[in-house]
Amino acid sequence: MIKAVIDIGTNSTRLFVANVNENKIEGLLKMLATTRLGEGILNSPYMLENAMERTSDKVKEFVSIAKEHNAEEIYIYATAVVRQAKNKNVFENLIFEKYYQKNFYVIFFILI
Repeated sequence: MIKAVIDIGTNSTRLFVANVNENKIEGLLKMLATTRLGEGILNSPYMLENAMERTSDKVKEFVSIAKEHNAEEIYIYATAVVRQAKNKNVFENLIFEKYYQKNFYVIFFILI
């Protein structure tokens, strides 16, 4: 089964697509984009709107690429900046509204 992981970090967003079998993970694709979601977070406890849009646009691109590689499941993880921001629900809703589809699995947004 082909699965994909999108990792949303403070400064970058990463995509990893792999063929996952019983005891083996075969990496098919790795991508990295500098999205700077945490821009301005040191001066304010809120993520900037343009940073959220920029990052969600990259997530959209990565979801499309994962689908092109026949990913059956896509996991989206967000790390520290989203967990700590006071407006994390705005970003979570932005991602959820854009990418949740009943006919395609986006195993959604796990804050780690």
